[in-house]
Parts: sequence; structure tokens; C-alpha cells
Amino acid sequence: MDKLQLDNIWEYYLVLENDLLATTRYVEPNQLETFSFEYQKIIVLGCCEVEAVFKLLCPEMEKDKKNKNVNDYREVVLGKFPKICECEVSISRAKLTIKPFEDWQNTSLSWWQAYQKVKHNRTNHFTHANLKNALYTLSALQILIYYLGSCNNLYSENWRTVLISSDYSWQNMVVAPSKKLPDFQ
Repeated sequence: MDKLQLDNIWEYYLVLENDLLATTRYVEPNQLETFSFEYQKIIVLGCCEVEAVFKLLCPEMEKDKKNKNVNDYREVVLGKFPKICECEVSISRAKLTIKPFEDWQNTSLSWWQAYQKVKHNRTNHFTHANLKNALYTLSALQILIYYLGSCNNLYSENWRTVLISSDYSWQNMVVAPSKKLPDFQ
């Protein structure tokens, strides 16, 4: 992986985050159960990108050609990075802290389950296309990108966010992030 590829992944994250930020003109970020087609779009596109980053973090899984699911990635990711469950981001406008992988060791990711429900049967599960799941999806993606950067010793001072912030980013830092990812301390 090179810096350009990682920067492109980050740029795509920013596109999704900006789409989510645009919804805050109409819905305050603490109205977590609000659902819409826009949140559905963000969840679906965000989870597709989460899968793409999983593939980059777990290249050994790509040798096996069978279809992968999130549980396959869980085994490998938690084997390599057991403290990813501790990672958190914040949405300061909503006074909200999110740990998108918090219970991954014990259970499936609720935001991933929501993605599967919305993707496969939107009519019956449209309420899962909500702000909470959109926030969790993008929070997970942000953390995974930081992990991918750390694995490849690639960082960028251009990784700036507006809505979802993290102590792991280089944003507003002169030398380095204020906090290292738990698995890289």
C-alpha cells in the first residue's frame, strides 16, 4: 500500500462524512433513531468501504476464495488487533462517544447487522437506516483507516474531519496525534 492509495481511501471517507454532515442541517446529531434514505445510502456505502479496508488489513484471507463475512474478518482482525474494541471517536455536537467495535469479541456488530437488514430487505427494516447506524458505520471506517495507516507506517496531516473526531488523528497536531491506537502503543 502506498500513501496515494491510503489518501484516496481517506478522501472517500470524507465524501461519506460530508454527506452525513449535510443531514445535520435538518436533523440534530443526537436524534439517533431518525431514519431516511440518505442514512441508508451512507450505511451501505460506508459498510462496503469497511469491507474493502478489512481486505487490506487481512490480505491472508484473500488467498482463500470463499465469500467472506464480517465474522471471518472478526477472527483475523481481533487476532491481530485485540484492542480495536477500545477505540473511540466522538461527535462533539451531540456530546456522544462511540466505540464501534466495543462488543465485537462477544457479539455481532449492531451497525453491521443493521446494514445487512437494510441491504437485503429495506422494506421491512427501513428503521435500521438511521442516524445512529450511519454514525457507527463511519466511526468504524475512520478507525479502520487509522489502523491501516499505522500498519503501513503511513500518516497524513491532511486527515481532517468535521463531524466525527478522534484523538488518533493528526488533525490540529503539530507533531503527532495525542493518542496512539491501543494496539500500537
